[in-house]
Amino acid sequence: MLLGKRASLRSQPEWIQQGIKLGNAFHYRQKNPVIHNSLNISASISILTFIGGLFWLGTFLPPLLFIPLGAVGFGLSYFMLFSLIVHEASHNMFILLKSSKRAQVWNRFLGWVVCIPFRIEYIKHWEMGHKIHHFHPVEPHDPQNCPGTVYTGSQLFKYLAKVLLIPGYAILRADYSCPAEKEYGNNWWLTFGSVFVWILSISLETIYLSWAVAVAAFWGIQILVIVNTLKITMEHGGEIGRRKNPLLRSCSSFSPETFIHAL
Repeated sequence: MLLGKRASLRSQPEWIQQGIKLGNAFHYRQKNPVIHNSLNISASISILTFIGGLFWLGTFLPPLLFIPLGAVGFGLSYFMLFSLIVHEASHNMFILLKSSKRAQVWNRFLGWVVCIPFRIEYIKHWEMGHKIHHFHPVEPHDPQNCPGTVYTGSQLFKYLAKVLLIPGYAILRADYSCPAEKEYGNNWWLTFGSVFVWILSISLETIYLSWAVAVAAFWGIQILVIVNTLKITMEHGGEIGRRKNPLLRSCSSFSPETFIHAL
């Protein structure tokens, strides 16, 4: 997996150069680590508290009502955990410390904690892959958004229907084709860890809470994939992803972004 050559700032239009320079004033290195870390940790605790609330609701709401509502709640929670913890950790900025190496240890640990249940290679797909995605979005060597995985039109609705209605489809990803991601190879320890986490969590939820909680929590994976697919389509879909300038192939238009993208 190669990062490739990144476009120089001087080769960009003046308005892009000015935007980047203005944005540097808000760079995470300008943040107060105590305040920054407190906000991120507090937001993470809020998400986990919301998940705990879903567990509680599942103990007394009728299954036919709770399962669809709970699945949406769990799916959005998973998405927020990825947006806040994994994404920020991949930039070594979920936790800020004076020592960047110590910060990387903490960020990498927390990134893995979230990624393991979903069988995602944190280092390859996020620490390395997300950098490639920033510099070369929607190109064949972009492991996060290969051109063939940015769905639009009828193809988008067919894919979302399969993810929502076919059990396990989002996990097996039968028709998902991204050569760059396939270069990761098979990590059987990661697969074992993911299976173990879900067997353990489903068992505990069924025994101590309700079988409906277990179903909704697992079905939340499908919702996570749906939300992420819609986000990708709005950010890189259509003509946006085919623009010549890589820096213009992303448009943040996902709504309600301020609610779902915690901080």
